[in-house]
Amino acid sequence: MKNVLLVIFLTNLFFNSNSQIMCYSDTANIPYSNGTTKSINDLKIIRVNFHFMQNSSGGGNFRSYDDGDGRPFTGYDYARQHVEAMNNMSGINYELSLNLALGNSIPVIPKNYKFVLDAVYFVPDDNHYNYGTAKFSTYGKDKPNVMNIFISHGTLLAGGHASDLSATYNPSAGKYTDLQSYWYHYINNLNDGFFNDWVRATTTTHELGHLLTLKHTVLQGGTIVCPTGCPGSGTINTACDDFCADTPAAWEITEENNCSQHPSCAWGTSSIYCTDNLMDYAGAHGLSPCQIGRIHSALEVGLKQFLSCYAVGLDQTFCNLSYPKTSYFGKNVIVGNCGSLAHITNKNKIDLYYSSSVELNNFEVRADSEFEIILEPVCGF
Repeated sequence: MKNVLLVIFLTNLFFNSNSQIMCYSDTANIPYSNGTTKSINDLKIIRVNFHFMQNSSGGGNFRSYDDGDGRPFTGYDYARQHVEAMNNMSGINYELSLNLALGNSIPVIPKNYKFVLDAVYFVPDDNHYNYGTAKFSTYGKDKPNVMNIFISHGTLLAGGHASDLSATYNPSAGKYTDLQSYWYHYINNLNDGFFNDWVRATTTTHELGHLLTLKHTVLQGGTIVCPTGCPGSGTINTACDDFCADTPAAWEITEENNCSQHPSCAWGTSSIYCTDNLMDYAGAHGLSPCQIGRIHSALEVGLKQFLSCYAVGLDQTFCNLSYPKTSYFGKNVIVGNCGSLAHITNKNKIDLYYSSSVELNNFEVRADSEFEIILEPVCGF
């Protein structure tokens, strides 16, 4: 057995929170019964992969070897930084003040869910380069176990579409989100002398919130606002709701501000009547106990197979560890027992998650690469 170099990087990223979210399409109004959440206090880690949709010449987005604009910052680097920002966001919760002079007693509890980057793909295809073109059926990877994130070309500053709000995984529908203009946001900001990924990470986390069963709190879907009962805005429709009693309804906020402004907030303008909920449009990321409970309940049952703790339940043998995969999972794991040298090189950064044992045979990690072995218990629910 060769000596293995373990390089562990712990990075804390701090960002400003000025952001804008535009979610153009919500799917059907599908209620979900929370049921009993057995382990809301246990951290659940959700597997995601990234697809950088390029034009047919391999441009117009991040690439495997640079940022698409000549800088040595690859799509792998961007995806890792992005997930890091998403996890920083998921690690924070705060009182859902609604940004109003309206007091509330909503408890502030930990979200206890995060994400792990499973793999990164680069797809040169003019037919699927633009936002809104069907991609999942053609390019979706590890569909039963990983949520797919497509980073596409777009014409607007921000935007995303979530495929499915159901708590029961449906292979024909899939669990994916299509997001636009991330690369242009990166290029434009970098050329202005800075880059802050918190903005796009907020959008991604919002759309993944949909994949984890959460609905918009103040919009029925797209640009269709929930009626408020205020003069000229129609009657209150209680079906236009997110099925969480501890998030504010559109009519509650609008009546609180004397019918002066609907809380959809013109898709993210800085109004005092925007709420600070992740599933609203002010770019904030608070979640209520009910919303957190919905996520955990879904992940314990219908969406359990998307968790890292589910992925470490089977014995695995890997002949090699390399990109496009960035994370590997197994119970009793053997690496390199395949008759030839297995190695990590070319600046690859690989994480290996295991629940019981790891055996490294004829395996080495080169000096320009990073390798971390992480103990991940099997799901206890």
